[in-house]
Amino acid sequence: MLPAEAWPPDAADEEQDQAEEKDRGDADRERERQLHGPDRNGVGRHALSIALGAGLAHPRLYTRRVTSDIETGDAIAAVIGRNRAERVEARVRNPRWKQAPLRIEMSECINCDTCIRHCPPQFGAIFNHEIDVIILPELCSGCGKCLPVCPVNCIYDDVAWDGSAEDWWQHPNGPEDPYV
Repeated sequence: MLPAEAWPPDAADEEQDQAEEKDRGDADRERERQLHGPDRNGVGRHALSIALGAGLAHPRLYTRRVTSDIETGDAIAAVIGRNRAERVEARVRNPRWKQAPLRIEMSECINCDTCIRHCPPQFGAIFNHEIDVIILPELCSGCGKCLPVCPVNCIYDDVAWDGSAEDWWQHPNGPEDPYV
């Protein structure tokens, strides 16, 4: 607590505070100029890259997630699964998806294709395969958009899913891919 005679601050204290504030502002502007260059004004450069390059942020704080994924053998989480094309190419399910993928019980399915029309295109996991309708678990997020529209309720969680059969991979990005 300030002694009573220290309040209110006198003009000298206020001038000193203003000078310190100006010095901090000048220092901040100078650091920005050094980081971004005199002509760039910070445009076109990623702020985190700039901060890491200038030593203003410790890279370990930003790489811990990727490093732990790689250390645990789950490097796919760091590089794959950002979009459908990457998942199709890698034939790997996005490890960040917490829901189990879904499967269609082919003996119950009536091939109405309603589920295909309701599968979000960013996942695009359901296809006609010969006389069956299939779900590629690597592409299925488990969102369940297909569940309420199925007239015979033949879609189930596939908790113990295994990789898709090789011939199923002809459909994604193929000539009859309904999601492209």
